Amino acid sequence: MDRFEPFQIFRFDSFVFNATRYEKYRLGKLLSRGNIFMPIICKTQENGIIKTYIANNTLEKEILSEFEFDMLITLHDRMQLTIAPR
Repeated sequence: MDRFEPFQIFRFDSFVFNATRYEKYRLGKLLSRGNIFMPIICKTQENGIIKTYIANNTLEKEILSEFEFDMLITLHDRMQLTIAPR
């Protein structure tokens, strides 16, 4: 398992994460879960915005196929794409 120093901004040009499973919750209750194959492509633009695309989006009714984030932050054992408050 990867380990990171928490709460650091992680800078990158691009990467692909292959999502292989999902869980859908509402009000803290698990509604569904299953196996999927959805590559998530993240690319940092010249202005610093992280453009994110989901290829083969089989969950289109639940999640957009394209969106933007401000930064990628490390946690102990994972990374989190984040939108900064304005």
